[in-house]
Amino acid sequence: MTQNHPVTLERAEWIAAECMHFLASDPGRLSKFSEVTGVDLAEIRQQIREHSFLTGVLEYLLNDENLLLECVETVGIRPEEPSYSVDVLNYQSDY
Repeated sequence: MTQNHPVTLERAEWIAAECMHFLASDPGRLSKFSEVTGVDLAEIRQQIREHSFLTGVLEYLLNDENLLLECVETVGIRPEEPSYSVDVLNYQSDY
């Protein structure tokens, strides 16, 4: 990864946390997230700071374009930032 990556680690963590907040703000979205990922509310609370969990949140959104677009509009980020954030979080997890 180059130093000119468009998303810093701090921003990637913030983006993922905001995306999780977006999912959690609607019971239907949170229920579907839990159903698809197998992660329940207690696990979310335990894992919210782990890069692997944050990556999973972003990958979940990246697999549903309509949900992703709704999320980035609500959070106020560029559509490409979740993907960049996955790269950053994965890179940091490797080291």
